[in-house]
Amino acid sequence: DHGIGVLSAIAGYAQGSLIGTGFGASFYLFRTEDGASETLAEEANWLMAAEKADSLGVDIINTSLGYTTFDDPATNHKYSDMNGRTTIISKAAVHAARVGMLCVVSAGNDGNNSWKYIAAPADADSILTVGAIDANFNPARFSSWGPTADGRIKPDVVAQGVATSIGSANNSIQTGNGTSFSAPVMTGMVAGLWQSLPHLTNIEIIEAIRRSGSRFRNPDNKVGFGVPCFNKARLAAYGKLAEISTVVPNPVVNDEPFKVVISPADVGKTVKISIYDVSGKILSEQTFQSAHYSNTLLIPSTGFAPGLYLIKIEGPGVSTVTRLVKQ
Repeated sequence: DHGIGVLSAIAGYAQGSLIGTGFGASFYLFRTEDGASETLAEEANWLMAAEKADSLGVDIINTSLGYTTFDDPATNHKYSDMNGRTTIISKAAVHAARVGMLCVVSAGNDGNNSWKYIAAPADADSILTVGAIDANFNPARFSSWGPTADGRIKPDVVAQGVATSIGSANNSIQTGNGTSFSAPVMTGMVAGLWQSLPHLTNIEIIEAIRRSGSRFRNPDNKVGFGVPCFNKARLAAYGKLAEISTVVPNPVVNDEPFKVVISPADVGKTVKISIYDVSGKILSEQTFQSAHYSNTLLIPSTGFAPGLYLIKIEGPGVSTVTRLVKQ
């Protein structure tokens, strides 16, 4: 049932009930867990599955599992092992990244427990570790914390892992909690981004996603770099994250509205749009709360005579002045 829920978050399509973030992709499924026990052999199973995936041409591996404790306490991992270079599975994930696959890994669900920290392989570098938030962007209490034992920020980003819509073994749509579900939600989005930017490497895609996060400038070890904006990630991948705002179309014809395309640094922020004539007289001033998923504001041009105008765009990230011609 767990595997069905994980797969459905990426691949599911039930119109009106569930649309996975990567539906329509092609999948290989690997079962590396032994439900009757918990041993280090399962980490070796994951290594072999990753090798097989590589031989099949897999681009992205979603991993909704993690290891800290086992049936034999003598084999338990310590927090000091969470350095991305100690456990079998984390070393395997690093190698998978080195050969070009993009690994998306659940952070773990120990945030409320004494362990608290991420599990292997979420500690690996060169991968995308995903924590959980709810639909209101609040961090899930169960979502495991970073940092890694060697001080790297984890998780990298977060996605909805509270009341996430998933499929079930009884052929119904239900909701589930856990980073097991926030990771596949993120995985489908990663697939779409990489498909649109196929010339980039796995590491470049991960870096673009991190840079697009809502907490990029002040990350922490609960939500990492925050909630990614994949429009910003696309711009970041093109090296345009700090580009100035602009106005389109320009010129604007008749009384058609025009769009202010704000800097990606100001997506989701409060932005003020002021319109001046060429003498510097202010004609209009409006404040907008831009949507976290969009970098476009629609501004009406009715009431403005044909001529040249100055548009001042002020946001907490970037402010600029640009010209607009109305015909």
